[in-house]
Amino acid sequence: MAVRILVLNIKASALEGWHMIWLIVALFVLMVTPDVGARTIHVAVEGDDGGAGTEEQPMRSVAAALQAISRDGGEIRVGPGSFDMAGYGIDLNVPVQVAGAGRAATTLLNPGTIQFTAGLVVRDLTFSGGDGITLKPGSPEGNVLAGVLIERCNFQDGTVAISTGKDPVGAITDFTVSDCQFERMKSGIAIIYGDISCIEVIGNTFEQIGDMQGGAFCIVIGSNATRETTRDVVIANNVMDTIFGSTEVVDGAGREVHGVLAYGTDVAIIGNTVRNLNTGQDHEAIYMKARHSVIANNIVENCGSGAGGGDISSKGGQTSMGNVICGNIVISEEPGRGIFVNGGTSIIGNTVTKPNGSNGIDVYSLGWPVTIMGNDVEVGGKAAIYVNGGDSGGREYEWPDEGRVVIIGNTAICHDGEPLKLVDVADSTVSGNTTGNQRGEQE
Repeated sequence: MAVRILVLNIKASALEGWHMIWLIVALFVLMVTPDVGARTIHVAVEGDDGGAGTEEQPMRSVAAALQAISRDGGEIRVGPGSFDMAGYGIDLNVPVQVAGAGRAATTLLNPGTIQFTAGLVVRDLTFSGGDGITLKPGSPEGNVLAGVLIERCNFQDGTVAISTGKDPVGAITDFTVSDCQFERMKSGIAIIYGDISCIEVIGNTFEQIGDMQGGAFCIVIGSNATRETTRDVVIANNVMDTIFGSTEVVDGAGREVHGVLAYGTDVAIIGNTVRNLNTGQDHEAIYMKARHSVIANNIVENCGSGAGGGDISSKGGQTSMGNVICGNIVISEEPGRGIFVNGGTSIIGNTVTKPNGSNGIDVYSLGWPVTIMGNDVEVGGKAAIYVNGGDSGGREYEWPDEGRVVIIGNTAICHDGEPLKLVDVADSTVSGNTTGNQRGEQE
């Protein structure tokens, strides 16, 4: 379809811009990488914690090396082998670098929590096991945590890999996680609290992430409490496969299970793949509560969403506007909505195929303008494209300026329902759509 090709070409140009932004940010991160001073401590399986920590006289344990540089900062170089942390944790308030000999070569077993409030670089290691948060960024009031780089690391068979918890109230900025692997963890990355900016989560893989007794996530940036202070977030080119959590519903709410959950302003969720997320209420592959943000060119496969959500959701009421959802592919035999958003959103050039799903594109416009253009949607029931001028419960909203709903150039197939359904929409343009109940029998 010409409209769709044009849109995707435009987005491809836009992605070139994002690559340039990533390059600029990466260069900036290199400039702000902490000056770890002159001291370098070596750790080796044949070492001795009574040693000087030199290459000739390495220490034996990572715990001893961390303790040795905890006052003035420095660099730890860990050689090949397995090093049992035995639950050891530490609070670091000085810049530190920790590097292994490669994630296939160097393993830290049973780590405790390493909490840090100053710049940290961690690379080329595997963290295996552990009962709590492995790496915990902290930022007390008045503090700025900047220059964090976690790359080429594995996190496996533990609880939570990287998480702020609820502690930070200061700033967290220039924080990058790239080319890491997360396997058999209860949850992955959560930068939730504080004044959050310039976050990059790029090129990571997540597999078998979850907890059937609770919720689970691969990537969470921001929260309802920090939505207004979270900005400039890039989540790109990550692969998430097999994410699962409890399907229990208590007092009308389910346990939240997400591949990506992001809040804020200027958020870009681009080129990710999310597969095999179990169906349940409040389970969503990609969920964004943001303004002036984009969800583009992602693949969501074999995921299910229950009441209150969609495989791709962009919600949040008045704090969620000016967003673009384009070029995504949603394909699944699971039930639920495909794309679920509020008004103030442009939904362009997406493909939704859910033969057992309902409401392939579901919009509650809140009186704001909505553009639905060049999408290809096929679902089993209810409606392929559904727009409610009020909210998802059918209640009318009374905003000062009622926005126009534009639905142009879509293919909408609904096997057992309505291809297009508009409810309480006062001002709309609907034209050039191909509709029907079966593919090949469109009107």
